[in-house]
This record gives sequence, C-alpha cells and structure tokens, in this order.
Amino acid sequence: MALVKGRDQIVRPLRGSLLQTVLDFASLTRWTTCMAAGAAATLGAHLTAPQLMLSRASVFAAGCMACACAVANVVNDVADVNVDAVSKEDRPIPAGRVSRSVAMWIAVVLSAATLALAYPLGRLNLLFATLILGFGIAYSYLVKGRLVTLSSVVVAFVASSSVPFGSSAVGAVDIAVSYAYFSVFLFMLSYDLLKTIIDLDGDAQAGLRTLPVTMGREKSFLLFRVAAGAFILATLLGVALSNSPATYAYRILATAITPVSFAIILTLKRGYSNARIAAKILWVAWLPGLWALGSLR
Repeated sequence: MALVKGRDQIVRPLRGSLLQTVLDFASLTRWTTCMAAGAAATLGAHLTAPQLMLSRASVFAAGCMACACAVANVVNDVADVNVDAVSKEDRPIPAGRVSRSVAMWIAVVLSAATLALAYPLGRLNLLFATLILGFGIAYSYLVKGRLVTLSSVVVAFVASSSVPFGSSAVGAVDIAVSYAYFSVFLFMLSYDLLKTIIDLDGDAQAGLRTLPVTMGREKSFLLFRVAAGAFILATLLGVALSNSPATYAYRILATAITPVSFAIILTLKRGYSNARIAAKILWVAWLPGLWALGSLR
C-alpha cells in the first residue's frame, strides 16, 4: 500500500510563502552539496591549469556540475517519497509543500541547464556531463534499493566525477587530477556509507533495501571505517605528488585527515548519536578538504 496518495501523491494542501518556496527549493536540491559539486569541478580546473581556474570554461563547468547534482537530489526525493514519508516527513514532497509533478519539472529545467552549460565546453564534455546526469538519475530508479552493494559506490562516483569534468573543461586530466578524483571518491564513499547507517531504521521500516539493512549496523560501520581509512592513506600519499609537499601536508592534515580520523573514532561506539555527529564532521570537512587538495599544484 502506498504511504502517500493522490494524483501527485500529496498528503497536505500546497501552500506557503515565497520564503517557504525558496527554502523548499534549497531543500530539494540540497544546495550545499551542489556548491560542493561546483567546488570539486573548480578544483579539477585548478589542478589542470591554475591560471584558468576562474575562466569562462571553469565557471561553466562548476555551474554544470552544480546543476547535475541538483537534478540527482531532486529526482532522489521524488523516487523516495514513500520512504521519506516514514522517516523524513518534513521533506518538501511528503510534507505536501511541493508536488511530485512540480519537483519533476524542476529536475527537467535543471537538466536542461546542465546540458546548456556543458554545450560550450565541447562535444566530449557534453557527453561527459550527460553521463554524469544519467548516472545521477539512474541511481534513484535502478540502483538504490536494488543493487545494494553498488549503491554507495555509484553515489561516490557521481559526486567525485566533478573533479575530472572540471579538469577536462580547461585541458587534459593528469596524475594530480586522477589522484584528487580518487581521494574525493573515497571521501564520498565513506560519507554515503555513514548516511545510510544513520537512515537504517527508517529505511528498514519503509522496506527499502540498503547495505546497513541487509548487512547490519556493525558490519556497515566496519565498511565505513575501511573506506575512511583508505581515504586517510590516499591523502597522505599525496605528499609525494604535491609541488609544495609541506603546504599540502599541513593543509590536508588540518582539514581532512584530522576530522575523518575523529569521525572513525566516534563510530567505534557504534551509537546512532555518534554516527550523526561523525556525519556532521565529514560534512564540515567537505569543502575545506577540497581546498587542501588544491595544494597538489
């Protein structure tokens, strides 16, 4: 039985002020993750051609990735409306402030914006952006709840692909960009694993199959610690690639290694509250960590 009913599966009348509309749009798109996607593209451009970091191509690449991220987030909310109605009923769609049809139109407009921003960057980058956009949409309908073991991997792939996309927009992907891409991939893998652990009870109640639901909380915490540990190791090895090893070392230690290590320690108690705190720590470290990776050049 559907948990949310009606033509657009609205549970309450649509209403609200202009401010509420803006807040709901920000909530649907998850503007902070969109900002991080744009920042990751800028990182890729900086690592390839520092002098072009603020060029037209770099700005278009950042905007393109921000829009692609927004599409993935909006589509995810549309696909997850019944799950969110159980554990996240304050989200705009299950709360009745935004209908599914309106949300899908938002996704369509943002998809068009993604492709429009990618078009001036050349055919290959347009294809690259289309693939990222496609993976982001496919995740909600073909991967999540179905290919359980690949779910967090796909999320990490889509989120980290902004780095090589930004690089490709201004030049060619090199070893520094590939290394930064791999580091961001491991960070996002860790972060998504932790988020699914936090959502375990609500997902299980709604009947959604996720890694923590199928494997249990304890094994999922272990996977998180392995992924986070791999991230720490990878970022440490970056000292050998950096043009300014000392600068890179203290920046990555302060903004990434220290907070991620603390998050790992917090999860040793495996408590729900500790997991939430650890996730917030990773969220805070997200943008500063991207900045630190820029020290590879």
